[in-house]
Amino acid sequence: MSVRPLRANAGARARASGRGGSAPPPVHAVVERNAFGRQLDSFETELQVPILGDTPVHAIFIRAPIIEEIGPEVDVLARLDDGRIVAVREKNVIATSFHPELAGETRFHRLLATMATE
Repeated sequence: MSVRPLRANAGARARASGRGGSAPPPVHAVVERNAFGRQLDSFETELQVPILGDTPVHAIFIRAPIIEEIGPEVDVLARLDDGRIVAVREKNVIATSFHPELAGETRFHRLLATMATE
């Protein structure tokens, strides 16, 4: 059986917290949905994501969740300046609290493509 890489979407984020259904979580994590408030509270920031290189990632947070707790097999990829987790990887799954595609950010998708060849 082959296992393909996955970038978690909003539904996967809800399941990761155990609150969105009975499917096993794609990432062993607890998330708080809409952690920053309503759509009016959306924001943009630059994040350091070492696995993607030295250039910061322009991150757009829209009704974004925050990753509150992670399992022992989960790697933190990015945090906000205040230390809150906003991007993780567990095995073949990457989950982000933000939308890299809205800023034209392709490095997460390239990472997935690289993971697919491993």
